[in-house]
Amino acid sequence: DSEFVQVLQNDACRLMQVQCHTARDNHPFRIFSWGNRKSLVDMPKAAGVDTRPMLHEYFNKHYKPTEMSLVVLGGETLDKLQEWVLEIFEAVPTSPSSRVTFAEAGSPWAGCPPTLYTMPSVKEQHELHLTFALPCLFDKYTKKPEEYLS
Repeated sequence: DSEFVQVLQNDACRLMQVQCHTARDNHPFRIFSWGNRKSLVDMPKAAGVDTRPMLHEYFNKHYKPTEMSLVVLGGETLDKLQEWVLEIFEAVPTSPSSRVTFAEAGSPWAGCPPTLYTMPSVKEQHELHLTFALPCLFDKYTKKPEEYLS
């Protein structure tokens, strides 16, 4: 719970929660994304839901070596570092990629009227965030087109 309590005072996390809450009903962006013991254990248990097998299923489906990268930094030679990596990670099973895509879900705010939300900041600062829903850019990541707007 301490990690959850810390982010309650984080403006970026609070903004993300507002964005999730204002997305269209039934859009993946609106679905629960993080929580505390009460929301992850106590409330589901009271509703007769055991989240543990669901979390294991999600983990086994999406946390695969093909979806991850390994970065190694060390003072040893490249050959030695490679030897260690192979020794440690060679036994990790591989499986086909199952990257999640939400392209078919469309924009989280499609059909919603343009709306201005104001949120008091926890920190003493003034910021303006303009949010635009863009199409999936996975296949264009080397060009970084989303940075043209920033």
